[in-house]
Amino acid sequence: MNNIKLIIILIYLFTAAGMPDASARKKKNKQSAKTEEVKDISKYEKLFKDKKHIQAKGLFTMHLAEGKVYMEVTVGTLGQRMLMGSTVEKISDPLESSVGAQPMPPIQVIFEKSDFLINICKINEKIKIFDKEKKGQSAIAKSQIGAVIASFPIAAYSPDSSAIVFEATSFFINDDKSLDPLDPKAYNSLEGYVKRTGTFKRNRSQIASVEAYPDNASVTSCLSYSVSLSLFGIFKMVEDKPLTALVKRTFLKLPDEGFISREADARVGTAYSQYIEFSGDQQGSRNRYYANRWRLEPKDKDAFLSGKLSEPQKPIVFYVDNTFPEKWQEYISRSVAQWNKAFEKIGYKDAIRTKIYPQNDSTFNDTNLKYSCIRYVISPSEGINDNVWTDPRTGEIISANIYICHNLPMQIQRDRLLQTAAYDKSARTLTLNEEDFGKAFVSMLMRNIGHCLGLTDNLAGSAAYSTDSLRSAGFTKEKGLSSSVMDDLTFNYLLSADHYKKGDSWCQESIGEYDYWAIRWLYGSFSNADTPEKESAMLKKLVSEKSGNPVYMYGKRQNRRAFYDPRSMSRDLGNNAVESVGFAFKNLSEVIAGMNNWIDKQDYDYSFRKVIYGYIINQVYDYMIHVFQNVGGIYINEKYAGDPNPTYQSVPKEIQKNSLLWIMQQIEDLTWLDNSDLIKNCGLESNISNFAQNYFGNFIFVQLNAMALSESKSDDPYTQLEAARDVMNFLMKESNAGKIPSDNKISLQSMFVDNLIRWSNLTGKVSETSSSFSSILSLALKDTNKKNVLQYYDYIRKYPELINSTTENEGMSAMQSVRFNVLPERSHEWYGMLLNFKSSLRNAANKAPTEELKNTYLYQIYKIDKALSKD
Repeated sequence: MNNIKLIIILIYLFTAAGMPDASARKKKNKQSAKTEEVKDISKYEKLFKDKKHIQAKGLFTMHLAEGKVYMEVTVGTLGQRMLMGSTVEKISDPLESSVGAQPMPPIQVIFEKSDFLINICKINEKIKIFDKEKKGQSAIAKSQIGAVIASFPIAAYSPDSSAIVFEATSFFINDDKSLDPLDPKAYNSLEGYVKRTGTFKRNRSQIASVEAYPDNASVTSCLSYSVSLSLFGIFKMVEDKPLTALVKRTFLKLPDEGFISREADARVGTAYSQYIEFSGDQQGSRNRYYANRWRLEPKDKDAFLSGKLSEPQKPIVFYVDNTFPEKWQEYISRSVAQWNKAFEKIGYKDAIRTKIYPQNDSTFNDTNLKYSCIRYVISPSEGINDNVWTDPRTGEIISANIYICHNLPMQIQRDRLLQTAAYDKSARTLTLNEEDFGKAFVSMLMRNIGHCLGLTDNLAGSAAYSTDSLRSAGFTKEKGLSSSVMDDLTFNYLLSADHYKKGDSWCQESIGEYDYWAIRWLYGSFSNADTPEKESAMLKKLVSEKSGNPVYMYGKRQNRRAFYDPRSMSRDLGNNAVESVGFAFKNLSEVIAGMNNWIDKQDYDYSFRKVIYGYIINQVYDYMIHVFQNVGGIYINEKYAGDPNPTYQSVPKEIQKNSLLWIMQQIEDLTWLDNSDLIKNCGLESNISNFAQNYFGNFIFVQLNAMALSESKSDDPYTQLEAARDVMNFLMKESNAGKIPSDNKISLQSMFVDNLIRWSNLTGKVSETSSSFSSILSLALKDTNKKNVLQYYDYIRKYPELINSTTENEGMSAMQSVRFNVLPERSHEWYGMLLNFKSSLRNAANKAPTEELKNTYLYQIYKIDKALSKD
């Protein structure tokens, strides 16, 4: 028995010695569980484990983990077309950009998978294939690929393998120009004359946030730069100024197929998308243009087709900044309501709508590329800007934005004073009453809304009506100042105090006849057109029916180096420039004479009067250039087969001659610019009329040099030599009679000598015949002290229109500068005129009533003899 117990004890002790204790077992179990847990964690989970992680789900799933951006793109999204664009959310210097600015147009992209990489590719939609057998599409598919603009290693797949994850931080923090926050239209750009360069600072930049919605996703980056400014890229103004901006880059899914493009017509002012078409039905490729427009489809199609009003399925919605003054919001609504009248005429009710920024809508963000917004810009700029983004595949407008600057009232008040105060006492103030300001605000904003609907500027609108008609209160109340609000309009400077009554129209208060017609062309439905070809034929017919009617004429904005058509000038009124500018000068002279008394108590520190003469000269320039362009001008008409108007026609000889003689007399009489009480408070360095006479005197010879093209296209031309003889006779009238000419004429005589020497090729340089109005910039440079860059900067601020740099060509192919392949050889004719002028100067010297005047003539003769001796 004892032995049995001993055996049992030994077995127990032996077994116990070979078994682990409970704590050891627990420890081993934990280690096993941990090992098993590590094995089960996927690459996807590792990316975000134990990291501060923000996630947003939508078009993509966006991850922000410890300063890094991860994008999760579903396999089904690969290859889908998207717009990618950038918007400024905040900025440290509002003079360099503004909230909501989109400095660069968005581009079309797709995401593609390539082995272990995800590529973002830019897609070119400039080629379209039209063939019934679809062979062209196959050829393009085989030969064309997207341009890779970024590549990222695949980091992981989602747990269900439906999405690909990659880190994209470098794409949102880099020196990509599409992320550059510097707005070309910002205050410090000075209309493009100040070159602004931003040097990206990577070490001062970081990711701020991510967002995602069903149709878009975005990343906001805090980007830092050192900015330098230089005038014309030459004169340094500011160097290495720090700048930081929050910039949102958005990927927006493009609309579904189904939008029907409408072929653009060069006779109608619409923005367009251009493509190269390859068609099996055509021999060779050709350029095709499609009008940019919104997708408008009636909600009640039956009612719409029967002629009843229908709301659109998807109206055009503009979100209005809630920081606008309340009255401004009202004016914006009034501007939109004007365009809704045009849509009602073609069957749409409330096609355009405005909504104040939603306060409690988490899905709304005014800097999101998908929303169209009208924004309040805190900037010293005084204008209104806009942009429009379209689907590159079709021309469908996706979104549009309007930017209204805080200082807009200053521009309105100044123009109202200079253009209308001669006959309207309510304009004789530095602070307009609310009613007048509202009228002007609506008048200006209507054009920007038109841009956002797909229309371009129509500068021929004001030439549709006679000058006499625009002096009639009844006519302007009914028709306005122009047939189109898409014109670059001023206030009515043609009225007089004799027939003006309070309540008469002094600005464009409604859209014009052309605007109604253009909206019909752009958005109207043609029920009988069951194919695109039939619709195109009906649209062409619609335009041809109006061809020859000036009310429906479209005048493109002309390149600043190629002013040809005097009917398409900026800020003009009426169809008779000489008559219109005559009334304008009379009114402006009365404003100058009375201004000091009108505003004396309001302008107590003279701050307004110190700068006003710069704007007066600017206003005179606006007027003078309208008449100048008659000299050597050419009427240009967009023409399709069967249209009555010729493609081009030189301005009639009599109009050119009368315009030149009128110009010279007006320059002679510009002494009305001088008002001693006003001038003494302006701080300018020289006499105003002398400056203006010299400045515009230069233009006479520039325009003479630009007449050859018009002359060559006319059956009864006003030739350069005839014009030059008219100039010579005008300048020497008093001199030949032994009288004392004005200082202005003496100065112009000297200019004439210099130009005749140059045109005679006595300087050894080949004489050029310019085909355009002038290089206004070069004229401005001549009157500037280049050593004082900041002073020059202020000079341009005072005279912005004198160096207007507009070079965009709106509509379809606005004419560029045209130069002769073989210039007309006239050196010998100018040489002969130079000799005649020398004889005339000799005769004047013999008859000169004073020794000083005699020496003036002798000096001009000396210059001629010196040039002749070098020949």
